[in-house]
Amino acid sequence: MEIIKTILESWEDLKIANFGKFEVRQKNSRIGKNPQTGEAITIESRQIVTFRAATLLKKCLNYGSSIPVARPLKWKKRANDTWQQELLPL
Repeated sequence: MEIIKTILESWEDLKIANFGKFEVRQKNSRIGKNPQTGEAITIESRQIVTFRAATLLKKCLNYGSSIPVARPLKWKKRANDTWQQELLPL
């Protein structure tokens, strides 16, 4: 966690292969409302971290496949619109 924090604090993107990408973005200050009183308040500008999942991670989550450990996989679409993993030679 310390390495990830250090990378993101320096405004660098962190990409983890077949997992996803962490990115720091700046949000500008804006006017909001207190939901209890309806009073207008200023929401300060701040930094946020966004995450974008890799395609392989999305496919594994959506189609119930396991994430490869060492061997690369190839996704092949079947005739019945389902996806199947094929092991590629090392």
